[in-house]
Amino acid sequence: MKKVLLISAYFPPMSRIGAKRAFYLSRHLPSYGWQPVILARTAHKEGLDLKLMDLVGEDAIVSRSYHQNKIGELEDASNLGTSTAQVSQKKLKSGIGLFEKLTGLSPQYLLPFDKGITEVLAAIKAGVRLIQEHDIKAIAVSVDPWSSLIVASYLAKKYQLPLIPDFRDPWTMHSGKSKLRPRLTLAMMKVYERKIFKQAKAVILNTDTCAQAYRERDIDFLQRDPFTVIRNAFDPTLFGTWQASKPLIDRPFKLYYFGKFRKFVRPDALFAGLAQLIQEDHLSPQDFQFVMISSMDFFAQQAMEKYKLNDYIVSQPAVSFLESFETLQQADALALVDGGCDRVIAGKLYDYLCAGRPILSVTYSKEVSRIIHESQSGICADPNDPCEIANALRALIDQAKSKPYEPNAKKLASFTADAQAKAYAQVLDQACLDDQNSADHGLKVQS
Repeated sequence: MKKVLLISAYFPPMSRIGAKRAFYLSRHLPSYGWQPVILARTAHKEGLDLKLMDLVGEDAIVSRSYHQNKIGELEDASNLGTSTAQVSQKKLKSGIGLFEKLTGLSPQYLLPFDKGITEVLAAIKAGVRLIQEHDIKAIAVSVDPWSSLIVASYLAKKYQLPLIPDFRDPWTMHSGKSKLRPRLTLAMMKVYERKIFKQAKAVILNTDTCAQAYRERDIDFLQRDPFTVIRNAFDPTLFGTWQASKPLIDRPFKLYYFGKFRKFVRPDALFAGLAQLIQEDHLSPQDFQFVMISSMDFFAQQAMEKYKLNDYIVSQPAVSFLESFETLQQADALALVDGGCDRVIAGKLYDYLCAGRPILSVTYSKEVSRIIHESQSGICADPNDPCEIANALRALIDQAKSKPYEPNAKKLASFTADAQAKAYAQVLDQACLDDQNSADHGLKVQS
C-alpha cells in the first residue's frame, strides 16, 4: 500500500470540524490503496471527544508531534449533557473588539498567517522524521491552519515529493474574511498562495464556486489548471440506523440548528422568516419551537429580541460529534444558513444529510441549493425574502403531517466519506503519475 504524509494539525480526539477531513480519510483511504501517515497536533484541552480515538482507521499511522507541547489533561467532550432549557436573558457580547469596530479590520487577520506559525519548525522536524521512517509517495496538507502550507511546501521540496494542498475553505478568496485584512497582508497572502499553487501537482478545493473563482484568477498565471473539487462528507458507518420522525401529534414542530451563530453566519434572515410564519399562522410555542444545539450566542440573542421570538427558542447544551446523529434525529427539520460567501459550504450541511431530516436552507449559495434540490433533501428559500422563508417552513410542517421524508439515496451516497476517499485516492494517484512523467521528461532533456 502506498503511503501519503497527511499533514492535518486538527485530528481526533479534537472534535472541531477541521479534524473531520483527516479523520474520515484515516478510515476510508486505505480501501483505495493509500495508507495515511498523519502528522497532527497534540490534543490539549481543545474541545475533545476521547471516544473518537477508538474510531481512527486501523491502518492509519498517527504522529501527534506537529508541535512540541506535551499532552495535558484531556477534557472529554462526549459528556456534555443534553438537558433542555429556555434561553438565558443575560446579555451576551458579540466578540467584536474595539479595534475592529473602529478600523473594520480584525486583529486575527492582520498578518498573513495564523498563530500556528510558531509551530512550523517543530512540524518540519516531525515531518522529516516521518518521511525518513516511511516510504512516503506524496504529501497532502489539510488547511487551515494556513501555516501548515509552509511545512508541507518545505518537505515536498526537500524530498522532491508531489504536493497536494487541500483547502477546506478558500484563503484569499473568502469574500467576508478578505475585507477584514489590510491590503498589504492580502497581497502577501496572494503571492504565497500562488507560489503554493505553482508547486502543487493538484489543489483540492471544497466547492465548485471556489474552484471557478481560483481558475478565473490564476489559470493564466499558472498556465495550467491544478484545481479539483472534493467536498466535505458524512460517514454513516459511525452512527446507528435511521429512524423516522415521530408523528406530529400533540407536540410542537421542532426546527433544529446545530451549533452557534457567529460573525460570518448570522440568524437574522432565518429569524425574520420564522417571525413571519408565527404571525401569519398565529402559532404558539406549543405549535412551533426553534431548538439551538448550543448555548445562546450574541447574534442569536440579538435577532431573537429583534423579532420577539424569546418564547419560541429553546437552547440545548452542545453535544459531541458522535451524539449529533441521535440528537438531530429528534428534529422535524434542520435549519441551514450561511454568511453570504458562495465559495463556502457549511460543514453542517453534510451532518444534516446524514441525519435523515429535511433541511430548510436559507443560504445565498446556489451550489447549496443545487445539492439540496438534486438530493431531494429539503426546501431552499431566499434569505432576502421572509415570506418565502415562511412559506418554505410551512411546507415542511405540512409535509411532517402528511408524508415521510424521502431523499434521493443514490445522490446522498456521493457525499459519503467513502466516496470522498475514493476521489482523494484518484487525485493522489494522478499527482504521483504526473510527478513521475515530469521526472522522466527532465531526464530526457538532460540526456
